[in-house]
Amino acid sequence: MSEILKHRHKIIDTVENSITRKPLTKRVKAVSYDCVDSALISWYHQETLITDVRITRDILLQKARSLAAEFGLEEANKISRSWIERFKSRYGLTRPPKPSVPHVESHTVEISVIQSDTSLC
Repeated sequence: MSEILKHRHKIIDTVENSITRKPLTKRVKAVSYDCVDSALISWYHQETLITDVRITRDILLQKARSLAAEFGLEEANKISRSWIERFKSRYGLTRPPKPSVPHVESHTVEISVIQSDTSLC
């Protein structure tokens, strides 16, 4: 309890400034590569505004590693797919699941109905 009170301002700021505002988040972890994180999200927004190309996890991983190398981080190869997944989660870049389509039974259509519709053409 004393740790919560001690860090309450930091906790409140984090919750208020949260991008995804996930209420189920149990802990807040500092970003490992903060400079790469902010540069990557800027690059992502630029790319999605300019092009209509879908940016995959592998493209994000390559770009994150190249940005880390540009920043002179020796751990550039330590940026993993799981880091990219957490990055996507932080910024809400994950695609929502496909909605389930209810199964619709196929109905037979009478040929006379189709023939009457084609006479309108």
